[in-house]
Amino acid sequence: GIAHSVGIIPPEGIQHIAETVIQYKGEDDPNVVVFTCWDEWGEGHFFAPSNKYGFDYLNVARKTFTNALVE
Repeated sequence: GIAHSVGIIPPEGIQHIAETVIQYKGEDDPNVVVFTCWDEWGEGHFFAPSNKYGFDYLNVARKTFTNALVE
């Protein structure tokens, strides 16, 4: 599955969720995405760089919601 047994969604799972958001966005919906779990390390919610995933979470956001190149 997408989530690991400890409840961490890996970058691939976040990619799937992000693509779903894009798929269901209506024409009149604003071009705004709010990440509510940017750096909640103590609560287990984060998109910030980490030793385990590096910049993968940030690259998912960049790849999905911008035209910037992912290196």
